[in-house]
Amino acid sequence: LNDFKKMILFEKDFPSSFCMETLIDDFCAMGGFVSKGYIEELFWCENPNHIAIFNIETSTETITWTSGLIYKKVVEKDEINIYIMFIATKYKFRGLGYASLFLKEFTNHFANEAKFKKINIILDGIFESVTFYEHFGFKWDDKTKKYDDIFDINDHNRNEHYIMILTLNKN
Repeated sequence: LNDFKKMILFEKDFPSSFCMETLIDDFCAMGGFVSKGYIEELFWCENPNHIAIFNIETSTETITWTSGLIYKKVVEKDEINIYIMFIATKYKFRGLGYASLFLKEFTNHFANEAKFKKINIILDGIFESVTFYEHFGFKWDDKTKKYDDIFDINDHNRNEHYIMILTLNKN
């Protein structure tokens, strides 16, 4: 992993030649069971979400990305909530440490926002990935109904959602 220039690219950093339609198709393929309509809704909704990808390419003109996420940023007084709406790693890069590096750098990016005393990173993960998130300090949320609207949770799909929160407090 040290041979590559590790870098998080946010959508504002994408080169003009970057194809968003290809990114949507890649996100759909990574999600497996996630419908293309859901991914497109996350990309093109009225209250826009943000996109971040983990690039391992050493050239500034080429993007070779391993992992990606779609998130929403909500600021409330001296607290910021980052809602990860979708996160996945391309199949060929799984088990190689890229997802760990990506999540660590993404978390560190927001931990450095000095004006906030409390930063919450909240995600809706699949059951198979919860131990991965626990490794990073994410905790299970026991107040799931608080996030029903954000993650589109209802009585019919409640047992498919695993809400986890990482809280970064500053002194």
